[in-house]
Amino acid sequence: MVLKRHLFLVGFMGAGKSSVGKLLAKRLDTLFVDLDEVIVKTCGQSINEIFARHGEEYFRDVETDALRCLDYRQPVVVATGGGILERRGNADIIRSKGVMIYLGASWETVYRRISTSSNRPILQQKTVEEVRSLFQRRQAAYRCADMCVNTDDCTIEMVVDKIVSNIENGD
Repeated sequence: MVLKRHLFLVGFMGAGKSSVGKLLAKRLDTLFVDLDEVIVKTCGQSINEIFARHGEEYFRDVETDALRCLDYRQPVVVATGGGILERRGNADIIRSKGVMIYLGASWETVYRRISTSSNRPILQQKTVEEVRSLFQRRQAAYRCADMCVNTDDCTIEMVVDKIVSNIENGD
């Protein structure tokens, strides 16, 4: 299959954007771009350091700039940060460059996946209830994606299979 447009993976932290993105890019024989890694290279600081030193608003500015500046001649698979759709206009930027794919998971699944992680700055700053509220608030924006794929009880391979099947079928 020849990929015609960039594929942007969106969803809450723990949905599997990076893991799925790497395998999806391999399966489609294209590049994988992790937007957070682009930001780390650009700023010379980890995401945690950016949040700690400059705050979330600054991070969102840098994230939008990184999204806007993505420029690849061939279509690539891009894993975005969980809050990318918090910023007005980012969904429009994504749609102008490619297809938005929402990797969805229940709160229980997400919490199980992220609860032991130490590299998620939001978890350092908020209580579990605040994170759950954030999860619920973001759902409406995620569901506006061009394609929605549930990752609950799925292996990475199963999620990639679903995405490839949807692309092949023109969904």
